[in-house]
Amino acid sequence: ERMKFQQEQVARMSRELADARENLSEIRAAQARLKEMLPKAEAGVESGVKHAAELAGIKAEFEHLKDREQRLITREAQLSNDLELERAKLNELNDRLNALELELFPK
Repeated sequence: ERMKFQQEQVARMSRELADARENLSEIRAAQARLKEMLPKAEAGVESGVKHAAELAGIKAEFEHLKDREQRLITREAQLSNDLELERAKLNELNDRLNALELELFPK
């Protein structure tokens, strides 16, 4: 029963870590798109073709994404550490189970 619980724990944490990494990748792609848009928007404001509010919106969104990126980096590191701990617990349970089997059924 404990073994099954630990396996589920490792699987859940693996999924959470994969999700965090995927979100991080999406945020970085969005940041790259905004970085490309920024010079064009600045030039448009300077030439009077674009409104300053549009440029401010792009900058605000970029800052928002930077904040989210930092939170996700922290979360990814924490999940990675937690996952390693859970894997170590699972390995320990596995070792203990193997030792018990050897005691009960010696070769």
